Amino acid sequence: MTHIELLTLLNKNKNTIDQAYRDGYIDSVSDELFNSTLFTKTSKGYELNRSYINFVNTILDRVDYSIVFGDYEKEHSLLIKSKIKYQETKKDYYKNDILNRIDEIFFKFLNRDREIKALLYKLENEVSLDIDIIIENAHSILDQIIELIDANEKISKTFRELKTIDKIFKEVISNLDEDFYRFIKNINIYIDTLNKFIVQTKQKRKQNRLFLKLSNDILDEKDEYLNEYLKINSPTLHTLKYKYKKDVLFVSDDNKKLLKAIKNLELLKPPKKLAPNKINIPKPEKLEIIELEEILDSLKDGCDDLYMFLIDKVGKEAFRVYLSLLEYENIEFCEGFNQHNIRIVKWLV
Repeated sequence: MTHIELLTLLNKNKNTIDQAYRDGYIDSVSDELFNSTLFTKTSKGYELNRSYINFVNTILDRVDYSIVFGDYEKEHSLLIKSKIKYQETKKDYYKNDILNRIDEIFFKFLNRDREIKALLYKLENEVSLDIDIIIENAHSILDQIIELIDANEKISKTFRELKTIDKIFKEVISNLDEDFYRFIKNINIYIDTLNKFIVQTKQKRKQNRLFLKLSNDILDEKDEYLNEYLKINSPTLHTLKYKYKKDVLFVSDDNKKLLKAIKNLELLKPPKKLAPNKINIPKPEKLEIIELEEILDSLKDGCDDLYMFLIDKVGKEAFRVYLSLLEYENIEFCEGFNQHNIRIVKWLV
């Protein structure tokens, strides 16, 4: 089947395909659609090919929480093999294979960046899931993003090596350097954003549970301690402004005043709503010039955690310098991550 034939098939069966995409499956499909491999027969019925669904979700910036970020080990391993073969033989076949794999990795980085942004937006605007599940999903996404640091380090090192092997590799990779650096830098931003989101969501869960307890106590007329609190703090409570009008559950007239006062407490204040279609990612700051030689000189006695050492030296530019130093032989990767969720790297003397 040619590409134009596939487009014709999609257009001809657009309603059937759309229904399967929205519902997850359909009861039956034509032989033409099934034989095209667009559909797979399962225990439910006929489901769309997973590759097609991934393609549509990527184009529409739609992702689900079960997404698994790309496994770069296979692509990187094949790239290394082609690099070695090209160095041995200088054959154009391996040169072209290297160029193709550079493009594949670039598009994987590009799609990954879009998917993470979409996941963050979905998390920050989630209203359909229990708050514990949201926290669980956030931790899962954070773990997967942290794992990408290793892939970024390995691929960046291989790209630097390729630049020294052939002029065409240097030209192609240099043209993509700015984009690759942005994708890599965004990983650190996404980690910070997710950590803050998890902390804020846990605080929201704690507030919700406290508010529910207070509401239940009022309904069950177990409000002696609340009345005592109001008596002691009545001068302060009288000065507070009532901001939130929605009552929690149903309360008797006798307890409405008490509930109203409780809702004014700072502890129970609802979190601010996020603006639509917006992810709370810090705006990129202008990068300052770093004297690498001075940094290398300051490392002459070594250090146990390169990233933490660089924070003291260059502040906000620590991650950029950290990445640039990973190509040196002085480094030793350690198990675990520091408090900033960055892989611990020793600088050897």
